[in-house]
Amino acid sequence: MPVKNAFLELKISWDRLDELWWNKKLTSIFKRNNVRLIRAEVKAAKKWYGLIEGKSAQTEVSCC
Repeated sequence: MPVKNAFLELKISWDRLDELWWNKKLTSIFKRNNVRLIRAEVKAAKKWYGLIEGKSAQTEVSCC
C-alpha cells in the first residue's frame, strides 16, 4: 500500500505515520523507486491505533 494511502486510511498525519514506522510498528517495502507499507499491517494498525486514540468505529453514541 502506498504511504499516502496508509496515512489517509489511518486518518493520521504524515509525522505520526513516520513515528510508527521508526518505532517498528509498520514495515516498509521498497519497490523500484517507491516505498510501500504492508497492507495487512496497516489494516491491523487501524484497529489497535484507533483504540489507543479513542477513534473506535465500533463505539456508538446515543443521544436519548
